[in-house]
Amino acid sequence: MKKMLALLLALTLTLALSACGTKTNEPTDKAGSQTSDPPPADSASDKVFKVGVCTRAFSSPWQTYCYEVMEQEVKEKYPDIELDFQDGNEDANTQVNILQTFIQQKKDLVIVFANQEGTLVSAVNQVIEAGIPVINTQGWIGEGVDERMLTFVGCDDAVNGWGQGEVLHELLGDKTEGNIILLQALLGTTYTTDRTVGLENYLAEKLPGVKIVAYEPEDNDNAKTVTAMQNLMTRFPAGTIDAVVVQGPHDCVAAADAAIDAGRDDLYGKFVAMDYATTVENAIKEGKVYGTVDQDPGMYGIKTMELANAYLHGEMTADDIEDNYILEFPLVTQKNIEEYGSAHWD
Repeated sequence: MKKMLALLLALTLTLALSACGTKTNEPTDKAGSQTSDPPPADSASDKVFKVGVCTRAFSSPWQTYCYEVMEQEVKEKYPDIELDFQDGNEDANTQVNILQTFIQQKKDLVIVFANQEGTLVSAVNQVIEAGIPVINTQGWIGEGVDERMLTFVGCDDAVNGWGQGEVLHELLGDKTEGNIILLQALLGTTYTTDRTVGLENYLAEKLPGVKIVAYEPEDNDNAKTVTAMQNLMTRFPAGTIDAVVVQGPHDCVAAADAAIDAGRDDLYGKFVAMDYATTVENAIKEGKVYGTVDQDPGMYGIKTMELANAYLHGEMTADDIEDNYILEFPLVTQKNIEEYGSAHWD
């Protein structure tokens, strides 16, 4: 009997000690009540989307304003998107290396600003093959790009060249004959080629008597523009040129200033620009540039981030997203600039 009581007592003590040593896996708050487990670190609420941006160049004020707008959109609207901007330096090989790095980093999405059509097709297709969605913004990648690419956000630069023709037409009126000079941007780029074609098409259809008597490349470089303009003014004396069309903003103002410095009053106010930088706005108001096409870089940045966010959050599928989002831009001239408003970049 005593052995039986001793055995029961030992068993009771063992159970009691076991119960006292057991710990719950759930944390308690300061009052001792149990709290729920925190959400896992990789839950949807904590997800940060890594987006690589293969830029055209950090050296371009137009481009950098577009990137700044993208960053501002993320800061104000899309805080769970992290943008990784890499400088393409206007070089195809540099851009290819950037895209290969994005593949290795397993970005959630890649945005590509192609510098020249056709140079990035293979590299972009590799990104897509790696399962990374791609948005092509502003500079068209080219024919042969994988059809699974999400979309192209851009413009038709032939339409922009046509728009320069419209500004020129307003400047010249219904002139049946005339001679103009075209100062071209960076030769070999899609935008230069297309803007040239657009202007030529406008003249052929609307101003057939107006001829482009000189095509002069200046690479959107102010110093090269001034030199080119000085040589052209020697080649074409006063009274022989009716207008000058320039495929950029700052270079247009540089060309107008070169004419003023040379005393070419016949060319005052006879310049047509592309893009609406602060320098162009001021030059139009001063009267030395007649007008421009406002290809607002901010519009590209806003639309691109809107689509990227919608796709990453499942608000739009690849099938929902259109193949192209072609932006259209207004004309700004001496006639409407006071009502139009200020430029947003320089």
